[in-house]
Amino acid sequence: MKQSFLQRMALGAGETSEQKFDAFCALMDYPCHRFGIHRADRRFAFNKIAKFIRYAPDRIVQIDKEILLVEIKTVRKAGSKAIMKVRQQALPEVKAYAQFHPIMFAGYDVSDKILYMFPYAENEWRIKRCPKGEFPDNKQVYFKIDVESMKSLVVFDFKIARKQ
Repeated sequence: MKQSFLQRMALGAGETSEQKFDAFCALMDYPCHRFGIHRADRRFAFNKIAKFIRYAPDRIVQIDKEILLVEIKTVRKAGSKAIMKVRQQALPEVKAYAQFHPIMFAGYDVSDKILYMFPYAENEWRIKRCPKGEFPDNKQVYFKIDVESMKSLVVFDFKIARKQ
């Protein structure tokens, strides 16, 4: 089902994904802080903000002694595949941030309650070869990333974590 930006935001899927990533960091005892812009106030003209600021990663995390920047997305099923959508126009900004700290993509699958994470640097060429789609409301192109095909994939199952 194709949804407009406001419909996608109303679903709160992005908020859920960010909350689940924060919960993962808390469980693992990783210091985690909000880094990017939060879209809570829809009156703000986000399209007028410089792309480098607008597409800032969502979190900054410390794992052991390494500082990582993390872009958090929602993962949805398309048949048997877990798909993450990444805007094509955001990738140059992601690459620019990667000059300062390694970038991870994290995606939460709401239906399966699984958090996927993979490094941008090792997967840049894979991402650029993924099939493309277009958001219906703004016609922005995105990559349809099959997260399970990414190299150095980390999978965290919240269903199993709760049982332990």
